[in-house]
Amino acid sequence: MTAASQRSELPQIAGPIATPPTIAEQPLIRSIYNWGDDVAVITEKRVPSRSEPVYDLAIVDPRASRIVPFRAISCLSYEDVGYSEELGKIVVCRTGWAAQLYRSTQQGWTKLSEAVQGHGFRCAIDRDRIALISDASVYLFSTRSHAPPSSINIGHKIASVSDGRVPSAALLREDSILLAYDEGEFGGALYRLDLAGSTTPTKLLDDNVRFLARSPSGAVWAASGLAHLIGRHGALYRIDATEAHVVASISGFVLGPDPPSIREKSGVEFPALTTVDGLAFENTERPIVVLPELGVFELGDDQFTPRYRGTLSVHYEESLRGLPGIVTSSPAGLVTTKSGDLYVASQSVGVFWIRWTGQEPSLKQLTFR
Repeated sequence: MTAASQRSELPQIAGPIATPPTIAEQPLIRSIYNWGDDVAVITEKRVPSRSEPVYDLAIVDPRASRIVPFRAISCLSYEDVGYSEELGKIVVCRTGWAAQLYRSTQQGWTKLSEAVQGHGFRCAIDRDRIALISDASVYLFSTRSHAPPSSINIGHKIASVSDGRVPSAALLREDSILLAYDEGEFGGALYRLDLAGSTTPTKLLDDNVRFLARSPSGAVWAASGLAHLIGRHGALYRIDATEAHVVASISGFVLGPDPPSIREKSGVEFPALTTVDGLAFENTERPIVVLPELGVFELGDDQFTPRYRGTLSVHYEESLRGLPGIVTSSPAGLVTTKSGDLYVASQSVGVFWIRWTGQEPSLKQLTFR
Protein backbone atom coordinates (compact mmCIF):
# COMPACT_ATOMS: atom_id res chain seq x y z
CA MET A 1 0.00 0.00 0.00
CA THR A 2 1.42 3.39 -1.01
CA ALA A 3 1.72 6.39 1.31
CA ALA A 4 -0.91 8.20 -0.79
CA SER A 5 -3.41 5.34 -0.46
CA GLN A 6 -2.75 5.09 3.26
CA ARG A 7 -3.46 8.80 3.66
CA SER A 8 -6.66 8.59 1.62
CA GLU A 9 -8.05 6.11 4.16
CA LEU A 10 -7.35 8.34 7.15
CA PRO A 11 -10.33 8.72 9.48
CA GLN A 12 -11.83 12.15 9.95
CA ILE A 13 -10.13 13.72 12.94
CA ALA A 14 -11.74 16.44 15.01
CA GLY A 15 -9.48 17.20 17.94
CA PRO A 16 -10.61 19.65 20.60
CA ILE A 17 -10.06 23.27 19.57
CA ALA A 18 -10.38 25.82 22.36
CA THR A 19 -12.15 29.12 21.69
CA PRO A 20 -12.82 32.25 23.75
CA PRO A 21 -13.69 32.53 26.58
CA THR A 22 -11.95 29.18 27.33
CA ILE A 23 -8.79 30.82 25.98
CA ALA A 24 -7.96 34.51 26.00
CA GLU A 25 -9.00 36.52 22.98
CA GLN A 26 -6.33 35.93 20.30
CA PRO A 27 -4.78 38.43 17.88
CA LEU A 28 -6.19 38.24 14.35
CA ILE A 29 -3.73 36.44 12.08
CA ARG A 30 -3.28 37.95 8.61
CA SER A 31 -0.73 35.48 7.24
CA ILE A 32 1.74 32.72 8.09
CA TYR A 33 5.22 32.18 6.61
CA ASN A 34 8.02 29.66 6.45
CA TRP A 35 10.78 31.94 7.76
CA GLY A 36 13.99 29.96 7.51
CA ASP A 37 14.06 27.61 10.50
CA ASP A 38 11.06 29.38 12.03
CA VAL A 39 7.36 29.69 11.33
CA ALA A 40 6.26 33.33 11.55
CA VAL A 41 2.82 34.92 11.71
CA ILE A 42 1.75 38.48 10.98
CA THR A 43 -1.14 39.68 13.14
CA GLU A 44 -3.33 42.75 13.17
CA LYS A 45 -2.58 45.03 16.11
CA ARG A 46 -5.34 47.10 17.66
CA VAL A 47 -4.25 50.74 17.81
CA PRO A 48 -7.39 52.88 18.31
CA SER A 49 -5.49 56.13 17.69
CA ARG A 50 -4.45 55.11 14.16
CA SER A 51 -6.66 54.78 11.10
CA GLU A 52 -4.26 52.65 9.00
CA PRO A 53 -3.68 48.93 9.69
CA VAL A 54 -0.86 48.15 12.11
CA TYR A 55 0.73 44.70 12.26
CA ASP A 56 2.70 42.64 14.76
CA LEU A 57 5.12 39.76 14.21
CA ALA A 58 5.33 36.55 16.22
CA ILE A 59 7.19 33.22 16.06
CA VAL A 60 5.56 29.82 16.50
CA ASP A 61 7.29 27.82 19.25
CA PRO A 62 5.86 24.28 19.15
CA ARG A 63 8.08 23.04 21.99
CA ALA A 64 6.55 25.60 24.36
CA SER A 65 3.11 25.24 22.69
CA ARG A 66 3.01 29.00 22.28
CA ILE A 67 3.21 31.79 19.70
CA VAL A 68 5.81 34.26 20.94
CA PRO A 69 5.98 37.98 20.02
CA PHE A 70 9.04 39.11 18.03
CA ARG A 71 10.76 42.09 19.64
CA ALA A 72 14.27 42.17 18.14
CA ILE A 73 13.48 45.33 16.13
CA SER A 74 11.44 48.29 17.30
CA CYS A 75 8.73 48.93 14.70
CA LEU A 76 5.39 50.66 14.69
CA SER A 77 4.22 47.99 12.25
CA TYR A 78 5.83 44.75 11.06
CA GLU A 79 4.39 44.87 7.55
CA ASP A 80 5.82 41.62 6.19
CA VAL A 81 8.68 39.12 6.32
CA GLY A 82 10.60 37.11 3.76
CA TYR A 83 13.41 34.60 3.44
CA SER A 84 15.92 33.23 0.93
CA GLU A 85 19.03 31.08 1.27
CA GLU A 86 21.13 33.96 -0.06
CA LEU A 87 19.74 36.73 2.16
CA GLY A 88 18.42 34.89 5.20
CA LYS A 89 15.58 36.48 7.15
CA ILE A 90 14.13 39.83 6.09
CA VAL A 91 11.67 42.09 7.98
CA VAL A 92 9.71 45.02 6.55
CA CYS A 93 9.50 47.61 9.33
CA ARG A 94 7.18 50.59 8.97
CA THR A 95 7.17 53.80 10.99
CA GLY A 96 4.66 56.43 9.95
CA TRP A 97 4.24 56.32 6.17
CA ALA A 98 7.70 54.92 5.42
CA ALA A 99 9.20 51.44 5.57
CA GLN A 100 12.71 49.98 5.75
CA LEU A 101 14.14 46.53 5.19
CA TYR A 102 16.07 44.79 7.97
CA ARG A 103 18.21 41.68 7.60
CA SER A 104 19.33 39.13 10.19
CA THR A 105 23.13 38.74 10.21
CA GLN A 106 25.73 37.29 12.56
CA GLN A 107 25.96 40.76 14.11
CA GLY A 108 22.21 40.87 14.73
CA TRP A 109 19.48 42.71 12.86
CA THR A 110 20.93 45.34 10.52
CA LYS A 111 19.28 47.91 8.28
CA LEU A 112 19.33 46.81 4.64
CA SER A 113 17.69 49.81 2.99
CA GLU A 114 16.80 53.43 3.41
CA ALA A 115 13.16 54.32 3.98
CA VAL A 116 10.67 54.34 1.11
CA GLN A 117 7.23 55.93 1.18
CA GLY A 118 3.88 54.16 1.07
CA HIS A 119 0.62 53.29 2.81
CA GLY A 120 1.15 49.63 3.65
CA PHE A 121 3.71 47.18 2.27
CA ARG A 122 4.32 43.58 1.20
CA CYS A 123 7.57 42.00 0.08
CA ALA A 124 8.70 39.23 -2.26
CA ILE A 125 12.19 37.72 -2.44
CA ASP A 126 13.99 35.84 -5.20
CA ARG A 127 17.52 34.80 -4.21
CA ASP A 128 19.37 38.11 -3.62
CA ARG A 129 16.63 40.42 -4.94
CA ILE A 130 13.78 41.96 -2.98
CA ALA A 131 10.60 43.58 -4.25
CA LEU A 132 8.95 45.88 -1.73
CA ILE A 133 5.39 46.65 -2.82
CA SER A 134 3.32 49.53 -1.48
CA ASP A 135 -0.15 50.66 -2.45
CA ALA A 136 1.31 52.81 -5.24
CA SER A 137 4.82 51.59 -6.13
CA VAL A 138 7.10 48.59 -6.49
CA TYR A 139 10.66 49.12 -5.20
CA LEU A 140 13.35 46.70 -6.42
CA PHE A 141 16.44 46.10 -4.29
CA SER A 142 19.51 43.98 -5.10
CA THR A 143 22.33 43.19 -2.70
CA ARG A 144 24.67 42.99 -5.71
CA SER A 145 24.48 46.77 -6.06
CA HIS A 146 24.77 49.71 -3.67
CA ALA A 147 22.66 51.85 -6.00
CA PRO A 148 19.29 53.18 -4.75
CA PRO A 149 16.35 50.90 -5.50
CA SER A 150 14.59 51.24 -8.82
CA SER A 151 10.88 51.98 -8.56
CA ILE A 152 7.83 51.38 -10.72
CA ASN A 153 4.67 53.37 -10.21
CA ILE A 154 1.59 51.11 -10.14
CA GLY A 155 -0.84 53.64 -8.66
CA HIS A 156 -4.10 53.85 -10.67
CA LYS A 157 -2.78 51.20 -13.10
CA ILE A 158 -4.58 48.37 -11.35
CA ALA A 159 -8.16 49.22 -12.18
CA SER A 160 -9.93 46.41 -10.31
CA VAL A 161 -8.35 47.26 -6.96
CA SER A 162 -9.45 50.03 -4.63
CA ASP A 163 -7.05 52.88 -3.90
CA GLY A 164 -4.80 52.21 -0.94
CA ARG A 165 -4.76 48.43 -1.35
CA VAL A 166 -1.58 46.42 -1.03
CA PRO A 167 -1.34 42.91 -2.47
CA SER A 168 -2.67 39.92 -0.58
CA ALA A 169 0.38 38.06 -1.93
CA ALA A 170 3.34 38.75 -4.23
CA LEU A 171 5.93 36.59 -5.96
CA LEU A 172 9.15 37.79 -7.59
CA ARG A 173 10.42 35.99 -10.70
CA GLU A 174 13.47 36.53 -12.90
CA ASP A 175 11.75 38.94 -15.29
CA SER A 176 8.48 39.81 -13.61
CA ILE A 177 6.55 40.10 -10.38
CA LEU A 178 3.09 38.69 -9.67
CA LEU A 179 0.73 40.83 -7.60
CA ALA A 180 -2.37 39.19 -6.11
CA TYR A 181 -5.33 41.10 -4.70
CA ASP A 182 -8.30 39.99 -2.62
CA GLU A 183 -11.14 42.36 -1.75
CA GLY A 184 -13.60 39.74 -0.55
CA GLU A 185 -17.07 40.04 -2.05
CA PHE A 186 -15.90 43.12 -4.00
CA GLY A 187 -13.57 41.04 -6.16
CA GLY A 188 -9.86 40.57 -6.70
CA ALA A 189 -7.28 39.96 -9.38
CA LEU A 190 -3.84 38.67 -10.30
CA TYR A 191 -1.48 40.94 -12.23
CA ARG A 192 1.88 40.39 -13.88
CA LEU A 193 4.32 43.31 -13.89
CA ASP A 194 7.08 43.00 -16.50
CA LEU A 195 10.37 44.21 -15.01
CA ALA A 196 12.09 44.61 -18.36
CA GLY A 197 9.34 46.09 -20.54
CA SER A 198 6.05 47.89 -20.06
CA THR A 199 5.42 49.30 -16.60
CA THR A 200 1.66 48.76 -16.98
CA PRO A 201 0.61 45.59 -15.13
CA THR A 202 -1.12 42.88 -17.19
CA LYS A 203 -4.19 41.26 -15.64
CA LEU A 204 -4.00 37.47 -15.64
CA LEU A 205 -7.04 36.64 -13.52
CA ASP A 206 -10.31 38.12 -12.28
CA ASP A 207 -10.52 36.22 -8.99
CA ASN A 208 -9.92 36.61 -5.27
CA VAL A 209 -6.31 35.43 -5.36
CA ARG A 210 -5.08 34.98 -1.81
CA PHE A 211 -1.98 32.79 -2.09
CA LEU A 212 0.98 32.38 -4.43
CA ALA A 213 3.58 29.60 -4.13
CA ARG A 214 6.56 28.30 -6.05
CA SER A 215 7.26 24.56 -6.43
CA PRO A 216 10.78 23.11 -6.05
CA SER A 217 11.22 23.24 -9.86
CA GLY A 218 10.13 26.90 -9.96
CA ALA A 219 6.58 26.40 -11.23
CA VAL A 220 4.23 29.08 -9.89
CA TRP A 221 0.76 28.31 -8.52
CA ALA A 222 -2.06 30.54 -7.27
CA ALA A 223 -5.04 29.79 -5.05
CA SER A 224 -8.27 31.74 -4.68
CA GLY A 225 -11.19 31.46 -2.34
CA LEU A 226 -14.29 33.35 -1.30
CA ALA A 227 -16.98 32.54 1.25
CA HIS A 228 -19.69 35.23 1.35
CA LEU A 229 -23.15 34.63 2.79
CA ILE A 230 -24.24 31.34 1.18
CA GLY A 231 -21.81 31.58 -1.75
CA ARG A 232 -18.59 29.55 -1.98
CA HIS A 233 -15.80 29.62 -4.55
CA GLY A 234 -12.40 27.95 -4.66
CA ALA A 235 -9.82 27.59 -7.42
CA LEU A 236 -6.26 26.48 -8.04
CA TYR A 237 -4.23 27.85 -10.96
CA ARG A 238 -0.87 27.21 -12.55
CA ILE A 239 0.84 30.37 -13.80
CA ASP A 240 3.24 30.28 -16.76
CA ALA A 241 5.17 33.19 -18.24
CA THR A 242 2.12 35.05 -19.57
CA GLU A 243 -1.07 33.16 -18.64
CA ALA A 244 -2.99 31.57 -15.78
CA HIS A 245 -4.33 28.05 -16.36
CA VAL A 246 -7.20 26.59 -14.34
CA VAL A 247 -6.21 23.36 -12.62
CA ALA A 248 -9.30 23.03 -10.42
CA SER A 249 -12.28 25.32 -9.83
CA ILE A 250 -15.64 25.10 -8.09
CA SER A 251 -18.42 27.59 -7.26
CA GLY A 252 -21.86 27.23 -5.74
CA PHE A 253 -24.19 27.89 -2.84
CA VAL A 254 -24.60 26.32 0.59
CA LEU A 255 -28.29 25.63 1.19
CA GLY A 256 -28.53 24.80 4.90
CA PRO A 257 -29.16 21.09 5.51
CA ASP A 258 -29.76 20.44 1.80
CA PRO A 259 -26.95 19.40 -0.57
CA PRO A 260 -25.04 22.40 -1.94
CA SER A 261 -25.96 23.79 -5.35
CA ILE A 262 -22.94 23.61 -7.67
CA ARG A 263 -22.94 26.46 -10.17
CA GLU A 264 -19.61 25.77 -11.88
CA LYS A 265 -16.76 23.29 -11.71
CA SER A 266 -13.84 22.56 -14.00
CA GLY A 267 -10.51 20.77 -14.02
CA VAL A 268 -9.65 18.36 -11.23
CA GLU A 269 -12.68 17.73 -9.06
CA PHE A 270 -12.58 19.11 -5.52
CA PRO A 271 -13.83 16.73 -2.79
CA ALA A 272 -16.77 19.08 -2.14
CA LEU A 273 -17.90 22.68 -2.57
CA THR A 274 -15.11 24.62 -0.88
CA THR A 275 -12.85 27.64 -0.78
CA VAL A 276 -9.05 27.35 -0.78
CA ASP A 277 -7.52 28.87 2.36
CA GLY A 278 -3.86 27.91 2.06
CA LEU A 279 -1.27 26.82 -0.51
CA ALA A 280 2.25 25.43 -0.07
CA PHE A 281 4.77 22.88 -1.35
CA GLU A 282 7.06 20.35 0.27
CA ASN A 283 9.88 18.72 -1.74
CA THR A 284 7.66 17.54 -4.62
CA GLU A 285 5.73 19.21 -7.44
CA ARG A 286 2.40 18.40 -5.74
CA PRO A 287 0.64 21.47 -4.29
CA ILE A 288 -0.80 21.15 -0.79
CA VAL A 289 -3.97 23.12 -0.06
CA VAL A 290 -6.22 23.90 2.90
CA LEU A 291 -9.92 23.23 2.30
CA PRO A 292 -11.43 24.77 5.44
CA GLU A 293 -14.31 22.40 6.16
CA LEU A 294 -12.47 19.31 4.91
CA GLY A 295 -8.81 19.48 5.99
CA VAL A 296 -5.43 19.57 4.23
CA PHE A 297 -5.17 17.90 0.82
CA GLU A 298 -2.40 17.17 -1.69
CA LEU A 299 -3.02 17.37 -5.43
CA GLY A 300 -1.42 14.65 -7.52
CA ASP A 301 -2.38 12.22 -10.27
CA ASP A 302 -5.47 14.34 -11.04
CA GLN A 303 -7.02 13.93 -7.62
CA PHE A 304 -7.00 15.52 -4.18
CA THR A 305 -5.66 13.15 -1.50
CA PRO A 306 -6.17 13.96 2.21
CA ARG A 307 -3.13 14.67 4.32
CA TYR A 308 -5.29 15.61 7.32
CA ARG A 309 -9.01 15.08 7.33
CA GLY A 310 -11.08 17.28 9.64
CA THR A 311 -12.61 20.74 9.74
CA LEU A 312 -10.21 23.63 10.20
CA SER A 313 -12.96 26.26 10.24
CA VAL A 314 -14.00 27.06 13.81
CA HIS A 315 -17.32 28.59 14.90
CA TYR A 316 -17.97 29.99 18.38
CA GLU A 317 -20.24 32.42 20.20
CA GLU A 318 -19.04 35.88 21.12
CA SER A 319 -20.76 38.96 22.46
CA LEU A 320 -20.32 42.24 20.60
CA ARG A 321 -21.53 45.30 22.51
CA GLY A 322 -23.78 43.08 24.56
CA LEU A 323 -25.31 41.31 21.56
CA PRO A 324 -24.59 37.60 21.04
CA GLY A 325 -23.21 36.49 17.71
CA ILE A 326 -21.38 33.68 15.95
CA VAL A 327 -17.72 34.17 15.02
CA THR A 328 -16.06 32.06 12.33
CA SER A 329 -12.30 31.63 12.49
CA SER A 330 -11.26 30.49 9.01
CA PRO A 331 -7.80 29.29 7.97
CA ALA A 332 -5.42 32.07 6.98
CA GLY A 333 -2.60 30.16 5.31
CA LEU A 334 -0.42 27.05 5.37
CA VAL A 335 3.25 26.35 6.03
CA THR A 336 5.08 23.10 5.35
CA THR A 337 8.35 22.13 7.04
CA LYS A 338 11.31 19.85 6.29
CA SER A 339 10.17 17.52 9.08
CA GLY A 340 6.83 16.96 7.32
CA ASP A 341 4.85 18.88 9.95
CA LEU A 342 2.16 21.28 8.75
CA TYR A 343 1.10 24.58 10.32
CA VAL A 344 -2.30 26.08 9.51
CA ALA A 345 -3.00 29.62 10.73
CA SER A 346 -6.52 30.24 12.03
CA GLN A 347 -7.74 33.82 11.95
CA SER A 348 -8.70 34.16 15.61
CA VAL A 349 -7.80 30.96 17.51
CA GLY A 350 -4.04 30.62 16.93
CA VAL A 351 -2.16 28.09 14.80
CA PHE A 352 -2.90 24.39 14.25
CA TRP A 353 0.19 22.18 14.34
CA ILE A 354 -0.39 18.95 12.39
CA ARG A 355 2.17 16.18 12.75
CA TRP A 356 2.35 12.46 12.26
CA THR A 357 2.82 9.89 15.02
CA GLY A 358 3.04 6.55 13.28
CA GLN A 359 0.48 6.46 10.47
CA GLU A 360 -2.02 8.90 11.97
CA PRO A 361 -1.89 12.69 12.05
CA SER A 362 -2.57 14.65 15.20
CA LEU A 363 -3.59 18.30 15.60
CA LYS A 364 -2.37 20.56 18.39
CA GLN A 365 -3.58 24.10 18.87
CA LEU A 366 -0.89 26.72 19.60
CA THR A 367 -1.98 30.05 21.07
CA PHE A 368 -0.46 33.41 21.96
CA ARG A 369 -1.13 33.02 25.69
